[in-house]
Amino acid sequence: MKGVGIRNIKKDIEQLENAGELLDKNSPTAARLSLFLLDNLAELMMYKAVRERFSLDDLLPPSVKPPKYSANKKRKVLEYFKNKVNFLVSDLRQLDSLQGHILRLGHRLRNEAYHKGILREKIIIPITRTYFQTVCALLPILWTEGYSCADYSEVTDFLSKYGQESKSMDQDTLREICQLILEGRECEASQLSEVISHDLVSRIEETIKNIDKLALDIKQRSAEEILKFIQFQKDTDVELGIVPSREQCPRFWEKVDKAFSAFHPKAPLVTLKTLETWKKKAQEIKLEASHGVIFAKFNEIDIPFLMIENCVSQTVFEYDKHIDLLINS
Repeated sequence: MKGVGIRNIKKDIEQLENAGELLDKNSPTAARLSLFLLDNLAELMMYKAVRERFSLDDLLPPSVKPPKYSANKKRKVLEYFKNKVNFLVSDLRQLDSLQGHILRLGHRLRNEAYHKGILREKIIIPITRTYFQTVCALLPILWTEGYSCADYSEVTDFLSKYGQESKSMDQDTLREICQLILEGRECEASQLSEVISHDLVSRIEETIKNIDKLALDIKQRSAEEILKFIQFQKDTDVELGIVPSREQCPRFWEKVDKAFSAFHPKAPLVTLKTLETWKKKAQEIKLEASHGVIFAKFNEIDIPFLMIENCVSQTVFEYDKHIDLLINS
């Protein structure tokens, strides 16, 4: 089994190297592909670590020693990325909370790009470089294959590639190898905070600008009402620019106005003041010096803002399309 162990870690290192080579291209597309490789490696590392812990929990029959973790918890941890992160942070304490923030955001952006085509062109390179740093740090910590003896020539051949004189693979040797692979591919916290802050601030400002544009064109409603109406749209079939005019269908609009007045969203209503608060918090990210804190604060703003941003952008698109149809009809 020790031979299997060294072959497994060689595959992990090869995947890490490929991710680094993609980062060296310094392009958003290559960084995105690198993120896919890194996120896959991170999940595999965590899966092996928690599976080993659960196997220890199952060594003795329940009649002798009840398991520490329920079957349902084990299933969820093994199946879901976030549950693995939370388990390794809170239960096993193999990861710290800041590393947890980095893993969660990296995984979220990977899923966005892979499943929804949300590309994050302006921030994907520093985000992936930070994720790369984290995976390089965690690979030795989460490695579960144990030690590999010097009897295997493949061990010495593998280690010599990285200038390692040791004839066995252990966590210290693996840490040195990961540090060699990381060298020159780091992302300074100052660079990360600047890019993240600028991305959020510019997107929030663009959204406010779009709301003001709609309010200028749709004179019956203020910018604040437009923003509320956009959130109201999510629960109805009403779309700005698509519905008939008040003169054409006054009864329709009576029903809409009544429903709008009584509208209470499930999530807290986002107002112009909310957007300004998010903008201020985004500007303050420039002062942060911790990669994990930067990721956490980005998530805190980006997750709720993204929904509003997408809704406003879609509304502007539909409204402009409607105006074009009227002009060209």
